[in-house]
Amino acid sequence: MLVVLVIYFAMTTSGKRQLNTIFKTIPPIRRFMNSMSIQRLTDTLSSLLHSGMPLMEAIKVTADTVGDDEYKNALLHINQNIGRGMTVGEAFKQEKIFPTILSNLLSIGEKAGHVSEILATLSSFYKKELENQLKSLVALIEPLIFVFMGVVVGGIALSVIVPMYQMIGNMGSAGAPGAEGMPPGL
Repeated sequence: MLVVLVIYFAMTTSGKRQLNTIFKTIPPIRRFMNSMSIQRLTDTLSSLLHSGMPLMEAIKVTADTVGDDEYKNALLHINQNIGRGMTVGEAFKQEKIFPTILSNLLSIGEKAGHVSEILATLSSFYKKELENQLKSLVALIEPLIFVFMGVVVGGIALSVIVPMYQMIGNMGSAGAPGAEGMPPGL
């Protein structure tokens, strides 16, 4: 029942925000979530720009698909700055949430006219980074899973063995029939 409530809570908007906040307090998970958001951003924005969508509209669509409120707000702010006349590179540099490699490469790509290609390259880079981070997370979580399984198996074993010992102890304390309890003639 508790698991169902937690899953239901995680499906609500406020639940997602609170779980994101909790997860972002754990450094390895925070790094993974940030890399995942940046990979989604670069992949989506690259695809939209490659298909011919205007930059500002592509950034708005990307903001909705990124999946993290912090990145969404940063992208919307970037969109406003571009609307005010900033270059893409400058607008990304203003937002400290993005790695410098992203903003620097976007500046170079913008000058060369290859923003979508730069974004595609960054997307594949972050995809590989995500795979490596996922392997590291699994390696960190495996020992915890083994300890949890040991506790569960130990708890099950104790829940079976303890009552058996208590039953045997009760049978022994009730006393085996002594000489007085023996039928006559034996």
